Amino acid sequence: MAGDVAGSAPSPAVAGGWQRWWPAVVMAVGAGVLATQERAFVRYPPDEAAKVSDPHLYKGRPLCQRCHPGADRRLVRAPDALCLECHEAHEGDHPAGLITQRRPTPLGLPLGPGREVHCHTCHDPHDVRGLPGGLRLPYDELCQRCHLVR
Repeated sequence: MAGDVAGSAPSPAVAGGWQRWWPAVVMAVGAGVLATQERAFVRYPPDEAAKVSDPHLYKGRPLCQRCHPGADRRLVRAPDALCLECHEAHEGDHPAGLITQRRPTPLGLPLGPGREVHCHTCHDPHDVRGLPGGLRLPYDELCQRCHLVR
């Protein structure tokens, strides 16, 4: 697919500071989703949680404490680092950490600071059942939010 996206090295805004910007990115995803997630947050006993093989789908919902372990529910690591703990990056996968030059910002897709593309830009870690691969939108529609087909 031909693209109209310029990639570059990760933004310096990310270096060491993801915990400062991540709450704002999460808020940008949508207050309705967050309100639902807030009601759905269930903390399981640590010994039970440790045995969970798929933290995206445990007892019909994500195992929140896998990525949000503390009482403040902040992420334990940078978002892409969390993804790579369980998921392998494969040759041909869309790289994370690129800066999108697409204007306006791709509608409905959460970006990191400095307009960075991350795993969660295309994949919804809180809803992996909706579409194959946990994608936020059908594949072609998702790609075309950033990449112009010529």
